[in-house]
Amino acid sequence: MYLLYTDDSGSVADSKCNHCVLAGFTVYETKPYWIEQALNGIIAKYLPLHPDVELHGSPMRSGHKEWRGISQNIRENIIMEVLRLIASDRNIRLFASVIAKSATSNTDISGDLFT
Repeated sequence: MYLLYTDDSGSVADSKCNHCVLAGFTVYETKPYWIEQALNGIIAKYLPLHPDVELHGSPMRSGHKEWRGISQNIRENIIMEVLRLIASDRNIRLFASVIAKSATSNTDISGDLFT
C-alpha cells in the first residue's frame, strides 16, 4: 500500500493571490520510518542542539520563525541534503499542480481541486 500526503498553498479568498498550488508525495508504507531517520540524521549533522526543528521550506529559506539565527549557509545545506535524499529514493513520488484562479469560473476553486 502507498501513503499519500497533499498540501495546498495560496488563499482562494486572497485577491492578491493569482494562483493556488496543490502538491504532495506518495511513498510505500514501509518507507516513512527510514525517511524520518535520514531526515533526523541531516538535522543532527547541522543542528545538533535543535533536534526538533521542523523542515518547512519557506521559513528555512527566509530564516524566519525557528530558523531565525541559523546561518543562510546552514539552511541552504540542509535544504540541498533533503532534496538529494528525495531525489535518490526512487520510492518517493512528488507531484504538484499550479492552478491559475483565472482559469476557473468557480470563485472557490478548492472544490475544483478535490472533485
